[in-house]
Formats: sequence, C-alpha cells, structure tokens
Amino acid sequence: MLQSSRSSVRRVSTRIARCSQGKPAIVNKRAFSLQSDTAAVSSEKFEYPPIGSSSADALRSKPFRFDGASSADFQKTRDGSNLARANAQLASAATRGDSQRALEVVVDMKRHKTKPDLDTYNYLLRSMSNNARSADAWAVFEDMKSYGIQPDVKTFNALIEAHQHRNSAYLWPIVRAMEEMGVEPNAATYGLIINYCVGSKNIENALRYLNIMKSKGIEPELRTLQTIVEIAAESGHARLALDIVNSFESDSVRRLESDVWINCLTAASSCLWKDGVLQCWDYVVQELNLNPGEGLCVAVLHTAARHGLPGLATDVFRVLKLTGIPLEEHHFAALIEAFCRAGQIKEAFLTVDIMQESVPVLPSTLLPLLEHVGKDIDTFDSTWGLMDEIHKERPLHPSSLNILIRAAVSLGDLQRAVGAYKSFADYGIQGDRETFHRLLQGAISAGHHRLGTRILEDMKKTDIEFDSRTYELLIQLALTQETYEDAFQYLEEMKSAGFKPSMNVYKSLVKKCSRTGDPRYTIACEEMEEMGYKADDDFIRSAKNAFLINADEFNAQLEAQGKNLTESQLF
Repeated sequence: MLQSSRSSVRRVSTRIARCSQGKPAIVNKRAFSLQSDTAAVSSEKFEYPPIGSSSADALRSKPFRFDGASSADFQKTRDGSNLARANAQLASAATRGDSQRALEVVVDMKRHKTKPDLDTYNYLLRSMSNNARSADAWAVFEDMKSYGIQPDVKTFNALIEAHQHRNSAYLWPIVRAMEEMGVEPNAATYGLIINYCVGSKNIENALRYLNIMKSKGIEPELRTLQTIVEIAAESGHARLALDIVNSFESDSVRRLESDVWINCLTAASSCLWKDGVLQCWDYVVQELNLNPGEGLCVAVLHTAARHGLPGLATDVFRVLKLTGIPLEEHHFAALIEAFCRAGQIKEAFLTVDIMQESVPVLPSTLLPLLEHVGKDIDTFDSTWGLMDEIHKERPLHPSSLNILIRAAVSLGDLQRAVGAYKSFADYGIQGDRETFHRLLQGAISAGHHRLGTRILEDMKKTDIEFDSRTYELLIQLALTQETYEDAFQYLEEMKSAGFKPSMNVYKSLVKKCSRTGDPRYTIACEEMEEMGYKADDDFIRSAKNAFLINADEFNAQLEAQGKNLTESQLF
C-alpha cells in the first residue's frame, strides 16, 4: 500500500514537472484550446497558468470548445468512463478547494478529447468559488453557455459563492441571469443571497428574501436562519430576533443551535427586555442545561433589578455559584434592587446582612433600600417593624440600622434618626463610623450644634478613629453657627492628623468668612492655592464683593463687644 502511494506521488510529480516546462506565450494560446493536430498537442509542453487574471483570460478561450460535429449528448463507453473518472477527480478537487488541480484535470480531459457535461462545469465552478476566484468563475460560466450546456441551480450557487467576498453589486447580475434562463433558486441560493444582505447589515433585505422563501414553500436552511437571527441580535433588534426564532420553531420539528439562543439572550438583556430575557434564560438554563458566562449573567441581573424579578436574580446567583464565580458587590446590588422593586423589603435587608459576610457594602448598593424607606414617614415606621422580625431570625448588622438613620435624615426627621441610633443597644450592636457620619449630617442639616457635640463624644467613647470625612463634617457643623472658631481648630487638627483638606472645605470657609465680613477669607484663599487647588475667578470675585458688603457690619460687632481686631485674632 505504501509503495503504491509513493509511486502515485512520483507519477503526479513527474506529470506536474512536465507541465511546468514550456514558454508562457504558448500557454496563453494553447492551454484551453483543442488543436486539430494531435501531434502538435503531444509535442507542445503545457505550463499551467498562474492563479489570477491570466488564468481567467485562458478560461475565456473556451477550454471545452469542440468542432461542430461533436455531440455533447453522446459519448462512447470509453469516453464515458473517462468522463466519470474526470468528474470524480474534479469533485475531489472542488471539495478541497484545489483550483489548480481542477484545471489540470480539465487539460487532461482535452488531451483525451473527453467531452464535459453539466457536472464537469459545476465541479470546476465549485473549485473556483472555494478560492473566491470570481473572474475565473465568470469565465467558466461563459464557456459553459457557449458550449451549449444549460446551467442549473448548482451552477448559479457556485457562481454566487465565488463572489461572496465582493459587494452586492456583483450579486444582482447573477440573479438576473437566473431569472432570464428560468432557473428556480433553491434554499442554498436564498441562503447565499441572505449572506450578502447580512454582510452589509441589511436586515430588511434579508427578511424580504426569507419571506420570499416561505411564500414559495422553500424551507430555509438552519445556518441561513441562524445568520439572520445573529445579525438581528447583534444590531440590537432583540424582539425581531426572538420573533424569528419562535416563528421557525413553532412550524418546524428542527431546533436552532444553542448559540442562537445565547445571542437572543444577550440582545434581550442588553436592552433590558423583560419578556425576552425570561424566555431565553429559561430555555438556555433549564432546557439546554447551559451555564452562561459572568458577563451575560450580570446583564441578566440588571434586567432582573430593573423590573423587580427576584426569582430570576436568585437563579442567576445559582448559576454563578455553579460556575465557581465569586460573588461581588455588583451582583448583590442587583439582587437587592430586584427585591426592593418587588416590594420584598425584608428579603432585601437580609441580603444586605448576608452580603456583609463576604464583600463590603458600598453606599450605592443601599440606594434602592434608602429610596424605599425614605419615601415617607409611614413607610419608615413600617420598615422599623421589620428590624424586629429580622433580629429574631439572625443578628442585625449596623448597615441595616444605618439605612434607617440615613432615611430619617433625608426626611428631615432628626428625632427619628436619633431614635434609630439609640435602638442599637436594644439589638446588641454598636454604631460604626458610617452611623456617626450620618448623624453628623443630620445635625448639620438642622444646624444643631449641641447634638453634633454629643455625637462627637459618643464617637470618641467607641474608639472610632477620625478620618478625613469626619473632620470635614465637623468643620461643616461649626460653620452652621454664628461663632465658628471651632472650624479653624478642626482644620488645623485635620492637617496635623495627616489629612489633606478638600477644596470644598476651603470653599466653605471662604464663603462663611466673606458673608460675615471676616477678613480671614483671604487667608483661606491663599491656603487653598498652597494646597494645589485653583479656584475660578468668578468665585474669588464673588467672595471679595461679599466681604466688602459685610466688612463694616463685622467690625461694628467687634467694637460692640469691646474687642480690637488684632493680627493674632484674625489668623
């Protein structure tokens, strides 16, 4: 077996070597023309033309041209055997996309005066189409017509396929030729035309030809339908994509590939389409038993959060755990929002407490809960009762009660905020830094300096270290009073603790000083620039104008108090 294979290789190599000799000028003249003098054919050395336009020119010289006495409908037994052998070789070359080998077979057929048939041309066209040799394919097609062989649908399919890399301007002449010759397109033809439309993102034309197929009773190929669905999904037409899928599968026993459903799920979740996500998720996860990737799961979570679908969100969590993806803050945030929109506030609070065990809670994570609890006083009071129910099931976390404090502050009800703070001891928990910051914000909003002082004392008793935010809140609280010397004291403490005051801190000091006529506003402006902050000219101009208006009143107050404005007092 091995020896025979090697000998075959040697024979092929010898034949190709013989074909590679000769002059190029002779090739262009004789490569595809049958000469009447057989001796001349045997004496001339054949050289296979290179792939490209030259081979197209050679093909245009009609490789199968015979004299008028020849009959394409009749061949002797020996010729028939030769034709079958040649067609088999052409079919093999077409399958491999080997156009060079196909042309070699054509030359060999001419030497043996083997007349071609429809299959011969179709195989030759397929070998050209697999290499996208559109010019050569047209030459073969023209030669076929001149030889008197009527093209069939396979011929035109191969011709269209040879032009797939070109724009649609090359498609329509082929379609018109089909119509003129009365060749009816089949499913493969429409699939190739639709591929053209899809390649140019022309969904309307793709759907038009799909409807033409249905009107003619032609069942589309799966790959054709999948191509239309994919382009519709990628273009953001989620409803259209899913409608095509549902229409096809309702009328056919065949089922589309899983990738089609994944594309539909991706498109539906990207536009937060509730019904589409529910249908596609159920089919992909339950029917196909697939586990989508994290990116798609997050997109589905966003849809669940937007429409209040906690059941869908919890199922996404199940899939994430099965695939070994660690749960992060953005996963929990979507679940919490889904619970809140569905009115399941207790479950949302429980999720917050569970979340604390693995990932930190960001203020943005709690926004859906805050919006619900801070809706009105009645909602706030009803939520308070949930705390007792949750406490019976599991220990409460400070973040849950911090939501109540934050909601009370947003409602402007400082009494309820303080009441929520005092209930910490009842639940056996201690306030954290977030607790005191929210209470300080409430004191600032109410201008309640004494409450702020008590909060500050409690914060020190719990040994919670001050951060930059703490100092900023204390400065803001001091600036709510007529006497605001504590603001400058906290500013110095903040810098001594290694924190850099923000630009808002300096702007607040400048505004307060300028509005009261306090000349220390200029010192605050200078220090702001030393810290690397650049205030705009309009802000400086407004501060200066406010100071000039209120300076006289400020000095009058000092004189009334019997004080002299010295340099040390100012700075």
